[in-house]
Amino acid sequence: MSNYVVKRRKAYFFQMVKRHIKENLICYLSLLVLFLIGLIIGVFTVCGVSTVEIDILMDTVLLRLFNDEISFLVFFLLRCIYSIFLIMLILLFTLKNWMIPLVGILTLYKGYTIGFNITVIFLCLGFSGVVCGIIIFIPCWLISMLVYFNCSCVFIRRCILFKKYGKLCFDNGFTTQKLLLIYCIALIIISLIEALLVSMVVMRFIIE
Repeated sequence: MSNYVVKRRKAYFFQMVKRHIKENLICYLSLLVLFLIGLIIGVFTVCGVSTVEIDILMDTVLLRLFNDEISFLVFFLLRCIYSIFLIMLILLFTLKNWMIPLVGILTLYKGYTIGFNITVIFLCLGFSGVVCGIIIFIPCWLISMLVYFNCSCVFIRRCILFKKYGKLCFDNGFTTQKLLLIYCIALIIISLIEALLVSMVVMRFIIE
């Protein structure tokens, strides 16, 4: 493949990304604001609950992993199922215009859970929790949120265009099935990386 072809493809890709962001800027900013609100609520919620309540409210899968009740394979599979379930919810919530606000509520909830869980990890596990949070959980969870943001904006735009033109409209020939496959593969890869990092780092800090 010649350098000219590579440069043209790169230029086309960046142009496509730039156009996508420009067309969906309001959607991305709205989701970001809701996510940050949820994140802040989650962080401050930890300060007002007891240890028993923390065990109830914390990510169940993560808690069971820390307590050595499930294997890393089960952790990975459960993460994949949860991620794909959220993608399906986003698709469901963007089938009708009146359901779109539910995507915002879902984003608010995701921000809350991330803020809550990462604060609990920092407080309960001390230095090891801070290290694991910075190295593993925060990067993986934030990258996952980027996938959720993109998925939400794409399907919200699809819903609006469908109401306006009476047909599904995606750029570059992407169908709903192709997009769902891309999002699911991306989240599965992120879940795999999280599980592998947990197996190499978390148990070293927590168990030892």
